[in-house]
Amino acid sequence: MAPAARDDAKGRFVKGDAVGFVGEEIVSWGGGGARRFSETMSRLAEGAEILTVVSGEGAPIPLTELEGHAPKGVELDVQ
Repeated sequence: MAPAARDDAKGRFVKGDAVGFVGEEIVSWGGGGARRFSETMSRLAEGAEILTVVSGEGAPIPLTELEGHAPKGVELDVQ
């Protein structure tokens, strides 16, 4: 997830909203929060055992909101 740098031409999100990517595909968008992260994480975690989340300055979702949102059977490694 990353904050959108600009408004989406299709109207899905506005600058600053959380946008989730899997590769180059946008899979989740809109206001921040753990629900959006969960949608993106589910797509990223397909076939995985561990999912690493790295947070940086300006992250749209605080790391404290992520606990307990990993898909079943996937370990969440928060950095």
